[in-house]
Amino acid sequence: NDNPKMNETINDVPQGECRTGQDRCEDCRARRFEDVVSFHFTNCLKPWHCQPHKQDKVQMRLCRRMTHEWYQVRSHLEQSWGRTGFGDGKFDHEHFFGNCNEKG
Repeated sequence: NDNPKMNETINDVPQGECRTGQDRCEDCRARRFEDVVSFHFTNCLKPWHCQPHKQDKVQMRLCRRMTHEWYQVRSHLEQSWGRTGFGDGKFDHEHFFGNCNEKG
């Protein structure tokens, strides 16, 4: 569970006490993309699982942005190899750079 508090998140606000037992705890899911220096996809699922994360919720926004960034880096790498950097997949083509045919 990536929620910093014990209860569910309602309207982008984590509810309950901090899991760490402290009075205050940061919700890392609400961090700006530009502030992130390291990211692990465990809670978002791996990019090649083609999860769109389109819901406008704190639980999804950073996942969507990071997944898109992963595919953008992949595209640039493939272009450096002389490839187009885009696949033939039709599922959310702009987000996944043509590497997905369907969700999951």
